[in-house]
Amino acid sequence: MRERFQRLLEALADRFDGRLAGVNLPETATQVDLGKDRSGYTDESYFRAELDNMAFGAKVFKRTRFIQYVNFWPGEWNNDHGYMERTFAFAQAHGVGLGGPDVLPDRPAQMENSYPFFERYRGKLPLVAMAVQEPDFEYTNPSTGKPYTKEEFVDFGGRRLGADVMFWATSAPWLHRPAS
Repeated sequence: MRERFQRLLEALADRFDGRLAGVNLPETATQVDLGKDRSGYTDESYFRAELDNMAFGAKVFKRTRFIQYVNFWPGEWNNDHGYMERTFAFAQAHGVGLGGPDVLPDRPAQMENSYPFFERYRGKLPLVAMAVQEPDFEYTNPSTGKPYTKEEFVDFGGRRLGADVMFWATSAPWLHRPAS
């Protein structure tokens, strides 16, 4: 399966490298029903496969930025297997950008996983790209009791996490207001 995916990346790079602003691999969080799995899945084999895909993508996309979304690793909490730490070191060494599918200011789960590494590697990665998705608009700021504002997302994503780029879900309320 990985070989087929990498052939796809190579074909895309052959055709589009240098013509795209970036290529983004989906988030690392996944769930596998081990009771039904027949692939021989392990958390470690998944981790190694993702690093292999990151290296391959960075190799074939020479002019286009290559990004891996990283938020959680299966079987890991608070870097207890070193997956998160190794991911960031690997990305830095191989010129892979990193990002995440959610900008959730000070959320405990993220603060125990990817967010501290975004802070630690601030300015050391070629690109950090974060996304504010639909569910993120439902979270409230505990100090105000109101949904997070655009400014709060930008401040946390940019200042704290070091985002160079932020992607907004089309449902972002400020995208539907007339320009002032």
